[in-house]
Amino acid sequence: MLQTRIIPVLLLKKKVKEILIKDLQWKSYGAKHHESLFTKWHQTEYLLRKFGFDKHRLHLSDLILSNQLSREKALLELSQPPMDKLKVKDLENYVMKKFGISEEEYHKILTDNPRNFSDYPNNQKLLNLYALFRSK
Repeated sequence: MLQTRIIPVLLLKKKVKEILIKDLQWKSYGAKHHESLFTKWHQTEYLLRKFGFDKHRLHLSDLILSNQLSREKALLELSQPPMDKLKVKDLENYVMKKFGISEEEYHKILTDNPRNFSDYPNNQKLLNLYALFRSK
């Protein structure tokens, strides 16, 4: 019988970054998931402004729980804006151009109440009926 060994590995962010920079000439994107302009906008602007959901807070929490960052340093980092206003404006212009929308449409998307899937045509009633029969 084949036996497998599980070896727990704690990846330390700082150490991994050092190895990537030294061995692979890697350059930081500035923050987690900022490797693309869209994900950068989605995480720093859209989720926060539309839903009040701050992904940066979760990423810092992970570092605190794994003892890679103190709570005090995380709170200090959270007290700073994620990006300066000029970079935010450039990012917004990029997104508006990619989506082919005006500044008015862009701001309407961000300020309108969030929509639910039930606001759109869907098969939820059929799926509920299927689930009912399947559970019997």
